[in-house]
Amino acid sequence: MRWIALAPLVLGCAAEHKYLAPELFRRHENTLYLCCLEQDEVYLQSHYLSGGAQSTGPGGVTTFSPVSASELRREVEPLRQALLGIDFRAQLERELRRAAEASPWLVPGEVRLSRERLMGGRTGAEAGLPALVLSTSYFLARDALGLLVSTEAKLYLQDTLRPDYRGRFTYHSTGALDLAGEGALAGEAPGGWLVPVPEHSEERIAAWAANGGEKFKAALAEGIQATIEMLRLDLLAEPAQPDWHEGQEIEAFSLVGLARGKVLSRNGARVIVRYGEGDLVSMPSTLPSAGPPRAELFTTCGSPYELTQDCSWFSGATRSLDLGGIHLRVAGSEKGDVVLLSSGERLLALQAVLETLAAAGIAVEGLRAMGDNGLFLELDGDGYGVLKGYTVE
Repeated sequence: MRWIALAPLVLGCAAEHKYLAPELFRRHENTLYLCCLEQDEVYLQSHYLSGGAQSTGPGGVTTFSPVSASELRREVEPLRQALLGIDFRAQLERELRRAAEASPWLVPGEVRLSRERLMGGRTGAEAGLPALVLSTSYFLARDALGLLVSTEAKLYLQDTLRPDYRGRFTYHSTGALDLAGEGALAGEAPGGWLVPVPEHSEERIAAWAANGGEKFKAALAEGIQATIEMLRLDLLAEPAQPDWHEGQEIEAFSLVGLARGKVLSRNGARVIVRYGEGDLVSMPSTLPSAGPPRAELFTTCGSPYELTQDCSWFSGATRSLDLGGIHLRVAGSEKGDVVLLSSGERLLALQAVLETLAAAGIAVEGLRAMGDNGLFLELDGDGYGVLKGYTVE
């Protein structure tokens, strides 16, 4: 069993978000709702920092791996077998139809699913206008730690070649919590923001496949519902506009960086956030916040915390550490209960620090982001004294 930092999984968008022009917001009859879900089985997306082969799967998902595609396929075979006979297309069509019928302005004529990826003029030639085309893919990400559902939506009202609206919606499951078992919520495990998951990806896939793929099916069903809800918020209920500024600003940790944006909706343990140029992501609300937006933060050795150990007013944290091959710099408060962590690989460094502190019985009470590379950790004891034991020249 391994303890890892609890973090969501966020995809970046491939194309810029395009808002619908206000003059096109009027009642459109007989709209074709066409959703493409071309894959028949789950895929695994593995990320490596260097080396490896590259391949592109359904939905344009790029997979980097030092092993062949056939080896990746064999790795997820237990989950594929558990999901035989499960029709995820029917779930998607049902949710899409319900949302289409509730739209006050984009009135459905037909709701249809396709196994073939249809784009641009080909859609118009086959279906005419207006047409809303969704392209959806789903896959396990980051060594099987979580499920991602990615959907690109394009609305054609005037031209079959150029969409009048384009948006991307990304759902990620609760990641490590999916596999951690009952009661493993943030703050309940040693080290505060750590949860236990199987050590190897093969064991994680087995956990996804257990009991007929119960955890995977539940996550994918939630992902489908969240995707349609994001479509409703961004387009179907009323098209969003770029000058809409409502919503609490938020920063949340991602295994590929920080997700910064504004909260559009909260529903139980999940939030929908608009980030980047306008795309939406559905993520767990139980994740640790990274604190106020970066624009509100400016660090010195005296603000926002008083750092009296190994802090330079010119260069910030100055003590160099090596935690299992992860290099970082740290500074600390007088009592050692506040640590400034600085690293170009912030999430990897955070995970290494959390594991080190947890082994020493030190719990994290709070996290706060600092720029692109820094983090403040608020601790329940002298964690800085523990970290100084890993000093390197």
